[in-house]
Amino acid sequence: MRRHITWTICSCAFIIWAGTQSWAYQGDEAKPVGLTGLIAAYAPDGLEVEDFAALEESIDETWKSWVNETGLAVKDFYEGDNNTIEAQRAALGKLRTKLRTMEKALKDSRYQSIHAEIGDLYLRLAPEVDIAEALLETLTADKEAALRARVSAARSNLNSAVSSFRSDMNRTRGGQAWLGWAETNALTNLDPSDEEAVNAVNAVKAKMEKRETYGDEIKTFMSRESFLNLEDALAEVQNALAPPSPDAEAKLRDSMIALLDAIAEYNNDPSAELEAELRKQYNAIRKASPDGGNAIESAFRKNYLNYNLRIAISEGLLNRVAGGIRRQTSQINDNALGARIVGNQTSDVTVRVDVQPSQNNARFNIQSSGVISTSSLAYASQATIRSVGRHSFSAVKPVYFDGTTFRTEPASVSVQANNQPVGASTRYSGRLFGNIAERIAMREANERRGQANAYTQRSIRQQVSNELNSETNTRFSNASMELQNRLYGPLREYGLYPDAMSYSSTSSEILVRTRLSAETELGGGASLPGINPPRNGLVAQIHESLLTNSSNRLDLGTEGKQKMTNGELRALIEERLSRILDREVSLGDDESEAMDDGNIFVFDQPNPIRFQIANGEVTLILRAGLEREGDDIPTQIITVPLVPTMGDGKVLLNRGNVGVKPVSKPSSVAEQVARANVMRQKIQKALPERELKSTFTFEQDGKKIELSITGIHANNGWLTIELN
Repeated sequence: MRRHITWTICSCAFIIWAGTQSWAYQGDEAKPVGLTGLIAAYAPDGLEVEDFAALEESIDETWKSWVNETGLAVKDFYEGDNNTIEAQRAALGKLRTKLRTMEKALKDSRYQSIHAEIGDLYLRLAPEVDIAEALLETLTADKEAALRARVSAARSNLNSAVSSFRSDMNRTRGGQAWLGWAETNALTNLDPSDEEAVNAVNAVKAKMEKRETYGDEIKTFMSRESFLNLEDALAEVQNALAPPSPDAEAKLRDSMIALLDAIAEYNNDPSAELEAELRKQYNAIRKASPDGGNAIESAFRKNYLNYNLRIAISEGLLNRVAGGIRRQTSQINDNALGARIVGNQTSDVTVRVDVQPSQNNARFNIQSSGVISTSSLAYASQATIRSVGRHSFSAVKPVYFDGTTFRTEPASVSVQANNQPVGASTRYSGRLFGNIAERIAMREANERRGQANAYTQRSIRQQVSNELNSETNTRFSNASMELQNRLYGPLREYGLYPDAMSYSSTSSEILVRTRLSAETELGGGASLPGINPPRNGLVAQIHESLLTNSSNRLDLGTEGKQKMTNGELRALIEERLSRILDREVSLGDDESEAMDDGNIFVFDQPNPIRFQIANGEVTLILRAGLEREGDDIPTQIITVPLVPTMGDGKVLLNRGNVGVKPVSKPSSVAEQVARANVMRQKIQKALPERELKSTFTFEQDGKKIELSITGIHANNGWLTIELN
């Protein structure tokens, strides 16, 4: 009996233990590790097994095994048994190694023959790896270290905001009282462990949130920039100190899943709604990330909020525009070293632009060098000395450009003077002792050569410095004003001014990067490494997002612009381009001007135009209906592939097959076929195939500069144009 009871107890204990172990196991299973449950179970389009098989078939023999290995690494990342953090990092590490290999090949001209194939693969794979690495880094961040970093950054920003607030109040009548109101002493150098200081943060933030309850005068005063900046800094401190909610990680993972789903949908069929969803989920991840969003911000900005206009200008082109050789002749009329000096001089001057490496702005030196040849007579009381000179100089004038303003530094000038006395005459010349007097005068002149050369050095240095500083300062000051008035002014007027810009330089080129995007729009993606301008030209890269976002600024589909004829639409675009470019722009010819048939485009929602760039085509996607006599055509999705190519010294803009599909299901197939034919004909007339000149000329300081388009490529979201 005792044995039976003992066995029963042991059996029950075992069952209970087994049950608890099962529950524990199920709990671990329910909580995924790292990227498990986030990354899709299969590779996206363009990175599937079939895609790598096709690439392996077409690529150079020496790369076939590498392509096969890369395909297997991609397959393993998506489909492999990578259920631990270590395994996921290892799988991503293999893909990162493959990407580095591609980067090296794309920068090496020896692999030019495979650049197109490798480049396409690189731009498909890199965003997937970047985002996955960022999500994994976010999920595995050291939460305590991340908290310390967030608090430190918030504390630093609060100190800066308090300092600006204090300066503003000290300059304001009655501002001292506001310093006490804002408890600035308690907020300065905030100690997160000091309960009173933290209470001050919460109290001041609460008071600022009540500004709408105050009278108009106080409310307006509290809307000053210093108040708003302080309020933002206080909110940042509160967010940094707030303890995470119990379901914070679950919500973070939900946002990550939503982001990855939106990316997949966007890659398959881009739309304004998906752009807004991407921005929404990206911001949610940033806000909830323990590292303050550092990892995801870096990856997302690189691939979805990058610059969407990139221009690289070679030093050679800058010298064609600003450089040159000139000869100047002038008279000498001076008094120096006790003599009156007259004569003439000829200067042979070379001006060139020398681009300098700089990360924070574009930097270049205006270099002026040359040789000055002189012939002069120095009249002194005792003798007249005839001299010739050959003097060399070199001047450097640094110039900086941050995208809005040119800034210069004083020129530095070095001079080497070489005056040579070649003859003398005195009052005794031609008489008995004339030769002796002349020899004495020549000896005296040679003894004073050092003084003469020193004086000449000072004179040339001052002259060159004054001329170079005055000319350069005036030119670039005017350039800054013209840039603001003639370009940036119209861009701001039409909402086309970049929301981000970067100017930098290497030792051989100036790099211009700008982005046009709004809060719900995306920017550019990463571009291929190794894209450099021709030696004497430039390369411009235009991302599809720039074309789309610029089209959004036309405000089509909004009140007053929901219905427009082809002529009205063309006139709207011509007006804006003419204003921006400061010259008359015409987009039509006599035939297209006369073809307006009275039919009206109907835009049923804002932002009806999108662009996609891929596989050699720039595709215009238009959402519009047609209002016409008799029978209106409801909204259709119209796709117009435009294929830019070079031929016979011209840029050919060929039009592919125009696609038309309905937004809403039509009553019959026949009806839709008829509607599609009408829309297709309308679009084909509005967008005829064109031949454009590939060479154009502009004038700079009386010098004509000719540029020719030597290459045009449309791939992976970018339209790349090379000019030489």
